[in-house]
Amino acid sequence: MKNGLFNKISRSVTAEWIAPLLITLTVGAAPSIALGQDAFPDRSLSIVVAFGKGGVSDITARIIADPLGKALGNRVLVKNMPGSSGAVASQYVLQAGSDGYTLLNMGNAATIRATLMPNFEPDQLREFQPVSPIAKFGLVVVTAQDSEIDSIGDLSARRS
Repeated sequence: MKNGLFNKISRSVTAEWIAPLLITLTVGAAPSIALGQDAFPDRSLSIVVAFGKGGVSDITARIIADPLGKALGNRVLVKNMPGSSGAVASQYVLQAGSDGYTLLNMGNAATIRATLMPNFEPDQLREFQPVSPIAKFGLVVVTAQDSEIDSIGDLSARRS
């Protein structure tokens, strides 16, 4: 799996997003350190992915887990919990508490879902606090090379 493209993506995601994530986690841990509590993190962290292994969300979480763990001085585990359009993973993270040890890798699906399914539980846009972006991905519509459809306009014109 570690081919040239994977390595290029890995370097790009790590370089662009790991610093803001580390700064956010470090600043968030400052109050516990100041109050004489155990230094954060004193145990492993988990990044919960709402999709199965091998997809973009999973790969992104795995790319950042190792450097994040090294920077924080503790392991960062990736836990895949697909199901119910993210509800399974979201409920798990909500029940884990707000101590910063369980993070949800939440993609653009939450924003789309809020529009299409306004009564979806849990309401990810209200119940979670964004920590840091970790990657940017473009979404592209494609057709077969020999297709007559060259644009969204062409596709729209074909509707019955």
